[in-house]
Amino acid sequence: MERFLNRLREAGKPEKVQSYSTTIKNALEVWGVPVPDMRAVAKDLTREPDSLEICRQLWEVKVREPRLLAALVLQSLAKKTPDQACSLCVQMSNDLCHWEETDQLSVALWEACKRTRQVEAVGRLLATADNPWQKRLAIVFLIRGLRKGEVDMAYLEELLELVHREKRGLMRKAMDWVLREASKAKPQAADRLRRRFLGG
Repeated sequence: MERFLNRLREAGKPEKVQSYSTTIKNALEVWGVPVPDMRAVAKDLTREPDSLEICRQLWEVKVREPRLLAALVLQSLAKKTPDQACSLCVQMSNDLCHWEETDQLSVALWEACKRTRQVEAVGRLLATADNPWQKRLAIVFLIRGLRKGEVDMAYLEELLELVHREKRGLMRKAMDWVLREASKAKPQAADRLRRRFLGG
């Protein structure tokens, strides 16, 4: 793991740190690693035989870049070892602390859950969690499937019913985003849910 941490540290640009949102900087230390550098490290880490374990260790580092690297690598591993990737995504979600890492983890979680047929079970688990970022993940991870009409709208309604009482702005924004994406495949159903949960 140290090898990958060192590469991230070396790629960090302190002058960029101030440009990150307050939500992120209040939650974690930030190194300011540009996206292309992050992707280059992720490509190499994906090839490691113990990449899943390295991802777990990286997630425990309370710094933005190692955690985002772990989520990024899991997007590839979800296609190769979906059962393990799904389990690790759920485990990692327990201490989500800002929107960026939640949204990155959502891609890996969808890929893994779709392959293991655990979409509905995992969504319900996350939607009933205490962590508000897990509640956000419960609906945001469905976005790729919603765009293609692969998610049952009755199931989405069930999850929205579970999470909509979360009063923080992070949930209302997530619901708006999810319903906009859902409307691409099922506009009438998405519009009905929008009126019910967002009032317009």
